[in-house]
Formats: sequence, structure tokens, C-alpha cells
Amino acid sequence: MRSVSTSVPWVSLLVAILLSIATASWSEVLTYPVQLKTKEISGHVSQPLVINIEPKVNILPSGLMYTVVADGLAYPGKEAPEILSGIPETTITCRLPGTYLIRIKVNLVNKTSCGGASFITLLEEEVKLIVIAE
Repeated sequence: MRSVSTSVPWVSLLVAILLSIATASWSEVLTYPVQLKTKEISGHVSQPLVINIEPKVNILPSGLMYTVVADGLAYPGKEAPEILSGIPETTITCRLPGTYLIRIKVNLVNKTSCGGASFITLLEEEVKLIVIAE
């Protein structure tokens, strides 16, 4: 029977190797920045407004992908605007005139070979929409 104390250094070494691999892959994230084209958009009721998200790299390496989450933080009335999240465009349709505040969050997802996934947030900013009646 093998002693537990002799296998502990191997476990520590394995953990150190795995952590260095994870750190190395996420350090490459800095080469995949994104930005918003503008932070204020004007438009009309019931007409789609487009928030442009500009990735510096359009084609990502295998296993990486962008995801976009858009939330209505403030809006007139009780009904939230209709949101269709995507990259490079997120579309917002507002049913009432007024000022809307939308949070845009862009993540970089890393799908691992073992079926898992991890992500890091690349951008989290607010966009102001000014919507007028037709």
C-alpha cells in the first residue's frame, strides 16, 4: 500500500501545472478587446435601435467565443424594451418615448476540451437611448 505523504507532492505539482495553463490561456484575452461604437443613440418609437459592438478580432481561435448580455436598467413605463443581443450588433426596440439606459456586457467564453466552460468579462458599459414619438 502506498503512503499518502508520497503522493501529495505529485498532487501539488499537478495543481500548479493546471493553474499555469489556465493563467496562460486567459492572459491571451488581452489580445481580444471589444468596444462600443457610441454610448448614446437616438431614434423613434417602435423602430429598432442598433448598438454596435466592435471586436478588434472578428475570428477567434477554436474554443473561444463572444457572448453579449444586454439589460434594461432604466426605461419609461412598466414594459422593458425588446432586446436582441448579439455581436457585432445588439438591437433594441422601444415601445414608449423617453430615455432608456441599457447595460451591455460582453464576455469571452472559453470552451474546454473536457466539456466545461469558463468566461471573462471584456466590457461592461451603459448606453443611453433617447427615443422620440414618430
